[in-house]
Amino acid sequence: MYASEIESAVDSLKNVRKGCAAVVDAGDSGMTRLVLMLEPQGNPRDFRPIAEEAASLAMDRAGVALAECLFLQRGVLPKTPSGKIQRFRCRALLDDGLLDPVARVTFA
Repeated sequence: MYASEIESAVDSLKNVRKGCAAVVDAGDSGMTRLVLMLEPQGNPRDFRPIAEEAASLAMDRAGVALAECLFLQRGVLPKTPSGKIQRFRCRALLDDGLLDPVARVTFA
């Protein structure tokens, strides 16, 4: 599955908290719109280079283009008791407009 491949690759980036990246399909009406949700490591000043590196990894590893990267505050991504990201809950938070990103980088 491409989501786990992308998440694993993004986890290796130095500006991303380990285990804190989730790829969800936020498209509707049969259209795919991949959104990467992640928690940054530290306090980056510029989020675009991190997002561009993540988008490049998504294309290289899985051949898919990201539509957007959302940078979230620490602890926002829902996880199971064992620490795995719950993608279905991530998508629900996104769909319901319940996320307040620290930064948002959209790709054309």
